Parts: sequence; C-alpha cells; structure tokens
Amino acid sequence: MKTLTDLSPQEKYSKFVRPELGKILNLLKLDVVYSKACSDKLEFIEKEKTKVVYDFLGGFGSTILGHNHPELTRLATDLLGQKVPIHTQASTRAKSADLAEALNFLIQKHTADTRLFITTLTNSGTEAVEAAIKHALLEWNQKKSDFILKIKAQNAREPNSLLENYIKELESLKPLLLAVEGSFHGKTAASVAATANDAYRSMYRAGGLFDVSFLNPENSLEKLENLIGDLDCKCNLASFSRIIGFIFEPIQGEGGINELASEFLQGAEKYLRPRGVPLICDEIQSGLYRTGSFLAVTRAQVRPDYILLGKSLGGGLAKIGAVLVAREHYQDHFGWIHTSTFAEDDFSSALALKTLDILETHKDDIEKRAIDFYHDIKSCIDTINIKFPKVIKKFKGRGFFLGIEFSFEESTKLPDLLHGFYENGHATYFYMSYLLRQCGVRVGVTLSAPETIRIEPSVFISAEAKASLVLGLERLCQILYERKVLKLTSHLWKQEFSQLQLEVVAPAKEPLPKREEGVREVGFLTHVLHARHARDMCTSLKPVALEKIDKFLADYANQAIPFKFHRQKITGRNGEEIFLNIYGLFLSTAFFEKNVRGQSLQAFQKTQDAVKMAAADGVTNLGLGQFTSIVSDNGLLLDPCGTYLTTGNSLTAAMAVQGILSLAEERKFNLANARLGVVGFSGNICHVISQLLADSVKSMTLIHREPIEKSPKFQKAVEDLLVSSKILPENLKLSHHVEDLRDCDVVVVGTNSTQEFIRSSHIKSNAIVLDVSVPSNIHREVWLRSDVACFQGGLARLPNDQKIQHPWIPYTDIGTFSCIAETVSLGLAGIMRPFSLGKLSKLQILESLEIAKKVGVGLAGLRPQDSHIGVNPKSDTILID
Repeated sequence: MKTLTDLSPQEKYSKFVRPELGKILNLLKLDVVYSKACSDKLEFIEKEKTKVVYDFLGGFGSTILGHNHPELTRLATDLLGQKVPIHTQASTRAKSADLAEALNFLIQKHTADTRLFITTLTNSGTEAVEAAIKHALLEWNQKKSDFILKIKAQNAREPNSLLENYIKELESLKPLLLAVEGSFHGKTAASVAATANDAYRSMYRAGGLFDVSFLNPENSLEKLENLIGDLDCKCNLASFSRIIGFIFEPIQGEGGINELASEFLQGAEKYLRPRGVPLICDEIQSGLYRTGSFLAVTRAQVRPDYILLGKSLGGGLAKIGAVLVAREHYQDHFGWIHTSTFAEDDFSSALALKTLDILETHKDDIEKRAIDFYHDIKSCIDTINIKFPKVIKKFKGRGFFLGIEFSFEESTKLPDLLHGFYENGHATYFYMSYLLRQCGVRVGVTLSAPETIRIEPSVFISAEAKASLVLGLERLCQILYERKVLKLTSHLWKQEFSQLQLEVVAPAKEPLPKREEGVREVGFLTHVLHARHARDMCTSLKPVALEKIDKFLADYANQAIPFKFHRQKITGRNGEEIFLNIYGLFLSTAFFEKNVRGQSLQAFQKTQDAVKMAAADGVTNLGLGQFTSIVSDNGLLLDPCGTYLTTGNSLTAAMAVQGILSLAEERKFNLANARLGVVGFSGNICHVISQLLADSVKSMTLIHREPIEKSPKFQKAVEDLLVSSKILPENLKLSHHVEDLRDCDVVVVGTNSTQEFIRSSHIKSNAIVLDVSVPSNIHREVWLRSDVACFQGGLARLPNDQKIQHPWIPYTDIGTFSCIAETVSLGLAGIMRPFSLGKLSKLQILESLEIAKKVGVGLAGLRPQDSHIGVNPKSDTILID
C-alpha cells in the first residue's frame, strides 16, 4: 500500500499510533527509526548518514542471542519457504508438542524438579501471566468447591451451626493473589493487577475478580508467616486459604533489577506449601540464561509450581510465551477454557526450539561470559565510584541482567533541575538519551524505579560494545558529577554551543531541613512562568533558544507531576515558627491558560494532585500560586484533603492598594483628582482593588475583554462597585479597548492573559502603572519609559526581612509575592480555616492586613522596571504567584 501522506515516520507515529509517547520520544531525541539490526548493533540513517549504536536494551531482554541471529533467520526463511502451516487450530500441533517436551526436559535437567509440567503457549509474556492467574483462579475455585463439599458432608453427619456459618463465609470468600512490592508482570488486566506500580494498576482497583496483596520482601519470616496466616478463612474445625497463588520475579526487572533474597522466597514456600498455594515464578525476563543460569530461581532453592517464560524464548524473532504448570496443580479443563488464535503455531514453536538448542549448545560458554560481563561492568562502576563519588548509588543484578541505580540523595549535590525531573520520574530518561545520542549506546530505564538504568545485552555481546558502554557510563557520570547540564542535554536543542557554554556548572540542590516537633508545616504551590523563566531555572541552560524551551515545556506538560523542591523555616514577629514547603509543577502559564480557554480539566487535576501531596506531607495551610487558583475557581473546586487552602489574593490586593497609596504620597500625587484605569476589572483581585480605591479617586476607566452588554460578569462587577463605594455612575467609563487608558493617571493591570498587550501608546505621560499580572501584561517599551513610574505590585516583606532562599522563587532583595506572604502569615498566626477562596471582599482584605501585621509581614519596597519579571534577562525569578 502506498504512503498516504508526506508526514515523516515520527510524525505518523505520533499522529496515528501513540500521540503522547511520540511527543516524549521526540522531546528526548529517542525517536530514531532503526533500519537494520544485526547481533548487538542497530543502525539508523540521519541526515543521509548511517549511524551505528550498540544495543544494551535488547528488546527488554528478548534478544538473548542478539538481533537476527543467523541460525534463526535461516530457519525462519526455510520454514516460510517450506510453506509450514501457521493456522491449523483444532489439530495436533507437532512443533508445540516438541517445544513443551523440550522445556520439561530442560527444567528437569537444570532444576532437579522431576515433576511433569503441562505447557500452555501464549503470544507474549503478559499473556503468560494472564493465563497463569486465570489458571490459579480456576484451581483455587475447584479446591474451594471440593472443600465446601467436604464441610457440607461433615455437617450433614454432625449438624453444627458453626459449620453452617463457615460454609456461608466460604461461599462468599473473595480470592486473593499474593505478589511482591516492586513487582511488574505486564499490562493486561490481570497481570497489571499483580503489578505494584500504581500508575499502571489504578484503573483496575475498583471491583475485579480477585484482590491483590503485596508482600514486603524485607519483612521478617515471622511477619511473613503472620501475614499469610491472616489470610486463612478458618473456624475451630477447618481452615482454607484465600490465596490463589504467590507470583514473584526472582529478579525484579521494572522494579529496579532487585534480586529477591533466598530467605524470603524460602519463607514464602515454607508457609504457602502446606496450604496448597502454588508458587508462580515469573521468569519472563530473567529466565533462559539471562542471568547465566537456565532459570534465575534455582539459586534460591525453591520449587515453583508455575513457571512463566517469554521474551528470550522466541530468540528475538518469534512472539511467544509459555506457562508451565506442575501436573498436580494443572486443571485439565483449562485447555478448553484458555485458547488463542495465534498460539502453538509451528513457526514460532520451531524458532523457540532452535533458540533453546543454541542456548544449550553454548551453555558453558554463556555461564562463563555472564560471570565475566558482570565483573567487567562492576569493575567499571567501582572505578567510577572512585573518580566521581556519590553519582552511582548501587550496582545490581546478575549476568546479563544488570541495573545501575543512580543517586538522587541530597548529599549527591545534583543540579536542582535534574532532581526535579527525578521527582517527576524522568531523570534517567535524560541519561538514556545522552548515552544513545552522544555515546552510541542504547540502554533502558526501569519503569517502576525511575532512578535505575538497566542493561540487558545478548549473551554474545562483543568486547567492542562493552568498551563503548564502559566509556559512555564514565562520561555520563563525569558530567553528572561536574553538574554540566547543557553538556548532558545539548543534543536535545538542535543548536550549536561553544565549549565554554558546555562547561558551565549548574547550581546544586541544597538539602531540605528535617521536621521539628511542634513546628507547623505550611505549603505553597507554584508553576513555571514561561520559557525565559524555565531556562533560568538552570544557569547551564542560558544559551538555549527560548523557542526550544517553550516547545519542551509544551511537549512535556502531560508528564509533569507536582514535587517539593524547597523547604525552610520562617519565624514570625509573634515568635511562632513554621516550615514553608514549596511545591512546583513543570507547567507553563500558557498550559494553564490553554486549559482554561479550552475548558480542559487536566491542569485542575494536576493542581488537585499537588494538594493531595501537600496534605500527605502534613501541611496545614496551603497557598495556591498564580494559575493554580484560576483553574480551580479561586480554590473553590478543590478537595482540600484536610488542608486549609488560600489563594493569597487578599494580601495581594491589599499590598497593591498600599503600593498605589505609597507611590502617590512619595510622588506628591493627589489621587482625588486622578482617573484610575483598571485592566482586568472583573477579575477577582482587580475587582476588589477597584472597590478599595474607588472612594480615593475622581473617576475610573474599567476595562474588560468583552463589551459590557455581552458580559454578565462585567455587568455584575460594575453593580457591586457602585454598591460598595461612593463613586457615581457618570464617573465610570466602561470599555473593552485598552486605548481608553490614554487619559488615566494611574493604571492597575491584573489579568489572566499571558500576553504583553499594554503598549507605550496606551499610557499617558507621567502616569503611575502598577502591574499585578503574572506573567506581566505590560510590554517592555512601557517599562523602559523614563517618565512613567511602572512598578511590580503585590510585593510583601516577610517578618524580620527574611528571604525565601531558593533561586526558583519569585523574590527580590526587598520582598516576595504577597500570595506567598499571605500563606506564611496564616501559618504563623495559626489560622486554621480556609482563606481568600472564591470572590474577595473588602473585609477579607482588611483581615489579611491585620493578620500580616500581627506576624510582621508588611509592604515591601516597590519593584521598578530594572528587575521586572519576564523583561530583565538577568532576573533570577523563576516561579510565580
């Protein structure tokens, strides 16, 4: 079929296959179109040049023999040439029978388990898990039916009310699957239910055929025994376990390459075996010599009743998995219940048989190579730990199944920005991108352990490939140790940088102070202002073009989650102390504005997630910064989750009014003769500012984005103003044109727009302009006018001139934004109730001033144009209120 569009493969993939993944692959420059694969090499063409990378990801462990092993490709060609039947369902499938026999032989050979295993072939590993859980449910229900029949017979012989109640309890008993914390078993419905990662299993929590309980592998054997015992349904005369099976990975793959202790597995077997509960061993990723042994579980000296295989079984060519169930556990009618259109075909079975043959032929060499590979990489890590201490936390795994856990502890002194991406679960994706694009080495991340990179090459990995991996890891760790973020990410931006720019060192994250007994926890939520501020979050990234940062923020938005990046103690004039916790979102104002205009709930949901996080941290008072209050209807739509929310708008309005009065007094400007222009009049903050200033000015120009006849909100705001002040209707000019500001002596600007639409031509000579909009709506040309007193409003001074000590927070040497100051004030004053939610009132404004005064918060010096947010390129300000 011909290509239907002129889109690139990457564009088609993003449009028609996986929109979000396509964006992220492009963002990280992982959107490579590989054109050839052979052994441990992958090739792709870029800018008409062929590039080669060494593959240490290996199809998540599938390419145990390398890509396109010659013996397998010859066999595949021969099979197709012979016209071997693929679809002959409801017949005897000879090759699947041969494969099942071979697997039985190999299990007996390598594990000393002489039992017969019945094999169910599947299309994938996750289907193997699905089939295993289905079989375990079938087995458990059969055992339950038999047990109930036995109890009923006993009760018929000797009637007993206890037994009658016990039978009812058994009949309503819900089955339960035991799994392990940190486990990952696939993404189909039953397999994902047994996966510990909440991000994958949350959609299956409600209802379900069975419950899942996750065991902590660090628990003592005594605790393990008690946990298993508590799942027994028992009376004085009998006992039956709820547990349908215990599923585990000997080495957890997506959980971070964590090897389960032999003592833990032996303890589980000890307490489950007497109850008839099958041990379900998931060897899909760790089996078939991935660790150097046929099965990884053999070193634990436990005997699994179900063995699950996949990935390597197809040799990297066939899509095939297998469930092997010990004969005494196997339910014969399962073969009728679980069937598959594509399973048991001779083509896949023949390739699997050949894969097993190759592995067995080279068994001794593979075992030696596995030991050598492990020690070679460990030696590399040991050297790195000496040269660049604290970058790598732990080296894990066995053979060709290895994990490198990077340190993100505060003592590591990583850049703040990288730590933020770690909190979002994506720091190692940047490491993976660097290794691919700048070192020619392809590795993977572990989905449930964002600090770990995994290495899963073929058993025949070359010395050259291994040398490239070692060199790449050393280069990566040096960059992380030296905190050169631009050098780490330079390939993402598609622009040239000088060597001097690449060597700039990013600031390190400072340790957060620990909790103290009796000190209240207060929180504040912020988000990124725009591309300039995002770039300023890391000094290394200063040379990156703003449009590149803007695109990055837009593409990353769906992945962003809240995280805590700052914490400090603040003391009030009243002697009270609080810890202020600052939470951030890697989301720009443009993202929030787009959500508001498009009536999307995505930004709201991310704000709600931040509230949940703060509540879990024990925060009592939580401030909603900038657009987080706007998307939540000034906090009214949010579930506070036990916290007391505030938008900070009351003190913002109060400080803006005080700022205007202070400026007028300083400039000997008589407000009684002035015309006040308000842009964004019907907005929450500007509306109440208008009410407070209406009695102090001669006339007002009120500007809304729509004509008054089309906006009930505008009409209502005007009515409220006339009721709450003495200003006369004839002294009001209602407009939706910013040009009508030209005769205003004082202008207050505070809208939800991200655009700088107030131009110099809109402002009269010698006017006072107070900007409470963040990001600013005032164009740079206004800020640069010498005759105009243009100031950033809404700034407050914290008690005793304390400063928020983090470069991402919007502050100057003279103050911080009043919404933060209001949150601090409420915490220091012990105000345990919601504040500044919904529509503001004059009374709230006055109360916020009283509370602030009590704890020592006051008006800060007004900030003029030379440090204006979003204009001055030297500004340190990053996140806004």
